Amino acid sequence: MNFKKEYQQIIRPLFKASPVIIGLIVIAVVVMHRAVSYMTPEYRALGMIKINNLSYSQAAFNLFGKEEGALPKQNENFLTEVEVFKSRDLIKKALKNLNWELTIFRVGKLRHVEIYEESPFTIDYQAVTEAGIDKTQFFDFLGDNKFRIRTGGEKDSTGITVALGDSVRMPGITFSIHFREEFLKEKPNSLLPGDRFAFTVNSLESLANMCAGEKLFVNPVEKDISIIKIFFNHELPEKAQAFVNELMKTYIEEGRMSKVEQADETLTYLDRQLEDVGSKLQSAEVGLSKYRSSNQLLSTDLETDATLRELTQLDLRKVDLEMKYGELERLHNYLISGNKLSDFSPNYEALQDPIFRESYLKAQAYESERKDLLQKYTAQNPAVTNLDEKMRETRSFLNESVTSTISNLAVRRGEVDANIDDVSSRIKRYPEKERQLIVFEREVSLNENIYNFLMKKRTELAIGKTSDLSPHKIIEYAERPKGLVAPNKSLLYGLAVLLSLMAGMFYAYLRSFFKEKINAKEELEVLPAPLLGIVYKRDNHQKGSFQLVSGLMAALEKLPSVEKRGQGKLIVATSMVPGEGKSFIATEMAKAYAATGKRVLVVDMDIRKPTLHLNFGLSNNIGFCDILEGRIYALNAIQHTDSEKLFVLNAGQLRSNNYALLFSRRSLDFIYDFRWHFDVVIVDTPPVSVFEDSLPIMNESSVNLFVLRAGFTKQRMLGATADLMKQTDIPNLHLVLNGVKTSSKVPGYVKYLKKYYGEDAVATA
Repeated sequence: MNFKKEYQQIIRPLFKASPVIIGLIVIAVVVMHRAVSYMTPEYRALGMIKINNLSYSQAAFNLFGKEEGALPKQNENFLTEVEVFKSRDLIKKALKNLNWELTIFRVGKLRHVEIYEESPFTIDYQAVTEAGIDKTQFFDFLGDNKFRIRTGGEKDSTGITVALGDSVRMPGITFSIHFREEFLKEKPNSLLPGDRFAFTVNSLESLANMCAGEKLFVNPVEKDISIIKIFFNHELPEKAQAFVNELMKTYIEEGRMSKVEQADETLTYLDRQLEDVGSKLQSAEVGLSKYRSSNQLLSTDLETDATLRELTQLDLRKVDLEMKYGELERLHNYLISGNKLSDFSPNYEALQDPIFRESYLKAQAYESERKDLLQKYTAQNPAVTNLDEKMRETRSFLNESVTSTISNLAVRRGEVDANIDDVSSRIKRYPEKERQLIVFEREVSLNENIYNFLMKKRTELAIGKTSDLSPHKIIEYAERPKGLVAPNKSLLYGLAVLLSLMAGMFYAYLRSFFKEKINAKEELEVLPAPLLGIVYKRDNHQKGSFQLVSGLMAALEKLPSVEKRGQGKLIVATSMVPGEGKSFIATEMAKAYAATGKRVLVVDMDIRKPTLHLNFGLSNNIGFCDILEGRIYALNAIQHTDSEKLFVLNAGQLRSNNYALLFSRRSLDFIYDFRWHFDVVIVDTPPVSVFEDSLPIMNESSVNLFVLRAGFTKQRMLGATADLMKQTDIPNLHLVLNGVKTSSKVPGYVKYLKKYYGEDAVATA
């Protein structure tokens, strides 16, 4: 495909529709500019926190660990903490610290803009009931320290007028308005008569709804790196910054408080155990002292000491197992109670199972997520029921894990009891006094070791409780954002331009499809017939009509002759639709042939809408139809013209309405006979897409001219024309492009023509 053809098919439609395309782009940009000005802006703040940062954490206190203690482990599945940051419980706690209960708006024509640090006044409110919560109060500044309260809502244009500082009673709330004097001194134009404002006392639940969901993004940096990024979008940059920082601080504080609560529970338990063991130790020491004094016993042999130490170790193991057993029983009872897991903090070290900790945190996250879903859906919603099923499976796993651990502890405790019975039986074989002494010493040693063990753990927990160090660390505090994250003006303007450009191109090609006309011969290459010649449009530069068809006649003369000796040439002119100039070309060719000295007959077979007689100034009283119906002889129907060699057979009038006569052999015989009396017979026929009267004679013709008109024939008609040509398979068919501008012959054609003829001659031609 050459460039000119590409231009015709691709570039030309766009060029013609360029004013529309440019107009659409301008309109789209203006509309988008207006739309962007009314969109609520959003700023995004970013903070980062590292989870379980061991470099800054205090060593964990394992009540049930080994004597030397256990090193803390990095949380391998910190992704659970991502859900904790999204939980409504943590969000609500952060909002409590931020004190965003009151929201003040500046009311515009299309939207409300929140003002925070830019508020020119403060609002003191009290006596807030449920009727006043989450309800927006509207008021106008009238000037002279007066306000109009719109008691009937935003559309109320009357309301009540109050002075600055007056107490206003509304359903569910009492409030008063006071100026921020220092702020108004700096920005006096922030409060002008006629300005409209509103305020809302928000519930914690509504604030959580505004801050959760799409505005809050919590993402880990990488799966293997325990760093979490927190993004928050808000229309005020200062609030976006404050929320991110407060959320991270609240998370750290909640972790610290959870550690303190667990330590308090454990310390309470240890204090009770120490009190009990201390009493037992004191009683054992008194009993041992009395027994030795009364029996004058000072020591036992080495075998007795070894047995005593063995029995003491077994007793310590038994106490350890019983403490674990008691903690697990408490956890098991809570699990089977069906209460919320978020309200209970188990001692994870009692299980010594990292999978249990992960599952327990996941169950807590499920409960928080379910609470969020119930804000939007009912309990029967598939999303809620699916989450309920996950919660049941997780609780079932936790219950099985605890039950299995309790069973294992029971078995181990039975083994320890059996060992204690065995050692005790050996002691019974000692002499009575020594055996009794061993019993007293064992009691003292056992209680002393237990007391020391519990005291050590209590000291460790007390130290840990007083420590302010957290296992987490904020590594990047949120800064006040400077640029907008939404709306993305570049993207929106680009999208507006793109859509308007696409719409303009769609219009251009649609217009081209329905309205674009052919203008160049290259556009006719899609048709199965060759182009024979071009007929130029008449203009002031032409010297006579012969120049219009001279090129076409020259091309006709080059065609091989198919006529019999002495027989005239038969030329049939037709077109696809009316108005393409077939009658004009037939007329001009007839005049040109007659001017060369040939006898020419022009036949008008377009009997439904004859126009050929008008071109020669003749009447249409008699003609071809009269010959077919036998009312006149053929030669008598032929009319003379001003030219000696040019004759016309008009269409006449078909009185019988028997159009089948045009398809009869009689019609063809008349045309055949005319060819023996004239050198050239030119037949003007009706458009083939409307009537197919011309098909029989075109099959007998020397040359068939299919006329298309530049600037008139629509390009979308070319496909139908090609299909018709292939279907009818007309022989000797050639294309003629009519109405081409003479300026398209060669570049500078008019200039060369003027130079050849002279300016005056061309102008008056």
